[in-house]
Amino acid sequence: MRFFSAVFSIHLCIAVSAVAQPIVVDRHSVQLFDFIPEQYRDAASRLRLLFMNRSVGGNIDEGLSCLSFEHRDAPNHCKRWEHGGTPPCSVDASEVYWPGRWDRSNWEYEFWPDGCNHWYGSVQCFVNSVESRIEVYDVLGYQFSYLEVSSGSNIADPVDGFFGSRTDRGTASTYAAFAARHPDKTVIWWTTSLARGIGTPESEAFNEAMRQYTRANDFVLFDVADILSHTPDGYPCYDNRDGVEYRFGNNSENHPDDGLDIPAICQEYTTEVNGGHLGAVSAGKIRVVKAFWVLMARIAGWDGSIGTDTTRLPDAPLLLTPFHGAVVEADEVTFRWRAAAPNITKYRIDIARDPGFDLMLYSDSLLVDTTTTVSTLPRDVVCYWRVGAGNSAGWGAPSVPWSVVLGETPPFFAMPITEMGRSLYKEFPGGLYPDATNSRPVQHDEAGRRIGNAILPLDSLGNPDVENGRIVLLSIGMSNTGQEFTAFEAVVDTFDQKHPKLVTVNGAQAGQTASVIRHPDAEFWRVLENERLYRKRVAREQVQVVWLKQANSSPRDPFPTHAISLQQDIRAIVRLLPEKFPNIKIAYISSRIYGGYATGPLNPEPYAYESGFSVRWLVGAQIEGDTALDYNATPPRAPWLSWGPYLWANGMHARQDGLQWFREDFAQDGTHPSEQGRYKVARLLLDFFSTDESAMPWFLRDSPTGMPSSPIIDELRFSVSPNPVRDNFVLHYCVPAGSRVQFDLYSILGHHIATLHSGWASAGNNTVPVSVSARELPAGTYFIRISTPYGIRNRTILLLR
Repeated sequence: MRFFSAVFSIHLCIAVSAVAQPIVVDRHSVQLFDFIPEQYRDAASRLRLLFMNRSVGGNIDEGLSCLSFEHRDAPNHCKRWEHGGTPPCSVDASEVYWPGRWDRSNWEYEFWPDGCNHWYGSVQCFVNSVESRIEVYDVLGYQFSYLEVSSGSNIADPVDGFFGSRTDRGTASTYAAFAARHPDKTVIWWTTSLARGIGTPESEAFNEAMRQYTRANDFVLFDVADILSHTPDGYPCYDNRDGVEYRFGNNSENHPDDGLDIPAICQEYTTEVNGGHLGAVSAGKIRVVKAFWVLMARIAGWDGSIGTDTTRLPDAPLLLTPFHGAVVEADEVTFRWRAAAPNITKYRIDIARDPGFDLMLYSDSLLVDTTTTVSTLPRDVVCYWRVGAGNSAGWGAPSVPWSVVLGETPPFFAMPITEMGRSLYKEFPGGLYPDATNSRPVQHDEAGRRIGNAILPLDSLGNPDVENGRIVLLSIGMSNTGQEFTAFEAVVDTFDQKHPKLVTVNGAQAGQTASVIRHPDAEFWRVLENERLYRKRVAREQVQVVWLKQANSSPRDPFPTHAISLQQDIRAIVRLLPEKFPNIKIAYISSRIYGGYATGPLNPEPYAYESGFSVRWLVGAQIEGDTALDYNATPPRAPWLSWGPYLWANGMHARQDGLQWFREDFAQDGTHPSEQGRYKVARLLLDFFSTDESAMPWFLRDSPTGMPSSPIIDELRFSVSPNPVRDNFVLHYCVPAGSRVQFDLYSILGHHIATLHSGWASAGNNTVPVSVSARELPAGTYFIRISTPYGIRNRTILLLR
């Protein structure tokens, strides 16, 4: 049974010996992470590492990648310090905090090679996999899975087990012999990972034998089991027959205590009742990777000491910038100060409206770097800031306060990507597609029309069912996407030209950034399938089209760094779509609306504008042959990708097609759309799906759904000039043979307004002049449809008054 004391204290005791000791990194080593000297941190990052593992190794790999970001810029999945349940499980938020960037670019993780499914073959699998390429690495190692120490395993058997005497299977002696053949390499030994529901005598015996064996032979040991079977406060955790209640979501357990205290992963580190994955909550993986950095620093030569002067309080830091009384004309303020002494472990910055710091605006006591950026300060208000330093003796006196004022910034101005042509934005050309064009390249466009024509209603198993099946159009994104798609659903419900089998599903979810949902186990996907699709009574097998509009929260990196990062996240998402929706055919991607009115850091300019380049580069990559995005592969590696409507306009500066964004199009925060703004996007979506030739077959009622495109239909051409229109315009069209044609005018909501022309047309090019001067039509967007025996085409017009 786990015992909790009402009062406890934690002491960090580091013994520094003159005699070299074998490297053992366990739960006591985690707190050394904050003391790794910079020279050993750099030396560790240069070591070339390979480690192999199963899925928990993937979680550790994710954690190492988390630390490669500044904490404020890291994906949200890196910073989850608690998870729900009754009772909730949590650690202190500081457990998932780290200072600066930790470069792991030389450290590689590989999943176990195929065929390595039993512990007794794993050693030889590892050796066979790495020995021919061992010169590429400085440090190597592998770890057994918790599945290999489950009940009944003979891994801990004194004769047949890993540390046994048999020579017909891979054992510890095989691994030791491999290390001996390569004395210039460091070979890591690991205890096995643990699971909440697999606390077994086998796991306990194996891990204890591993500790004894490595200690006896002076081998390097990474004791993951010890790290994950203790809380940050040092309490041990036992298997799920320990009498400790555990609940998470629909999972629950409350087994009586069986009297056997067998180490297992702590509740704080996993959301799984019986498993031990570290992906859904951050505390476990961040704890492990902090210890892993300690391990690598030790291998790089650090002795693990942190100095001896732990009794003196720190000096007050010396403030550097912004200077006292400075006016900063930017969206954020970066504060810098000189490092204090001695043995500083953390800094605290306070910002207030008054020099006495009674009216606090901001405070952060988890800083380790001597710089931080704050983007939440009010404008044109005098603010006061100070910095204090802390070490093991406590907090020292804060600095003398300085004042700063966040002034007004000049408004952002840029040219819409659709209007850039071959001009450059920070050395990058515009246009929605390669070669600075706004039109899909011919081959890609033909593929899209072919795929769109092949979309049929499907039953819940994914089989074609024209009578009872459904075509599902799904939105994916965050809060803006969800609000805009909700308005679109309201509009499309009154659109009398909507395909009768079309079902729209709003899958967008607030706060679910691109960096979060790029991971297949993200909660987003569970909610989408189990709640959003379920509510509409459709299955994932019926999803064939996606509208994707994604972003990452509070970007800070300069262009193009943040745009490249967003592109990579969206790329991972579209590659997930065939896995999540086996019949997915098309993904239309849009970038953000205008961000120039934003009052906070969620997605202001220039980031909203620059997200358009993320989409441009991704769609362009598929067009230019990126094999990872091959929609013709079997199975497809991604859906066919295209721009959806391009939504950005430079505020009140109208685009050539008339699109503008006014302050009243946005909510109070200037980021989320108001009702007016949501319906503006909804109308743009409706216009796009009603007129784009890849969308019309499955979106419109009168489209030839399921009919393959033919050369005859491709010869039907239709355009309008001039456009925008005031009073008079001309319809230009070409039909392959003499036939009857009809032109109809519709509102943006799909309501029929008038038949503009109906009659016989001769083969070839034809024109029809039209006047709307006598019609009392308000200014706005309309579309004109031509109907012929050879197909239907729609064209949008913008009517000016």
